[in-house]
Amino acid sequence: MAAVATLGRLPEIEEFPEAPLVIERFGSLKRAFVVVRRVTGEAEWEAIAQRRREDLLVYLALAPVWQAAEAGRTAAHPPRRHEGFLRHVRQGLPGCG
Repeated sequence: MAAVATLGRLPEIEEFPEAPLVIERFGSLKRAFVVVRRVTGEAEWEAIAQRRREDLLVYLALAPVWQAAEAGRTAAHPPRRHEGFLRHVRQGLPGCG
């Protein structure tokens, strides 16, 4: 289930070329993944999901920097519309309050 490891979640049918075969054998992607988790253990999959959540937080934190660069502004002066959002992100991250 490399697709799950890469995405950090179950893939949509369109994201997983082998989906029809898996669905035919197990009934659904979710049922197939239940079997995989039972065989491989929960810890590895939870660690993968946690890494993807962290990747998302980094992406969200850097989005204003990328937008500022595209608009020709410096990262020190992000657009004001992001200030409230960034404050909420910082409050939700340990050590960033």
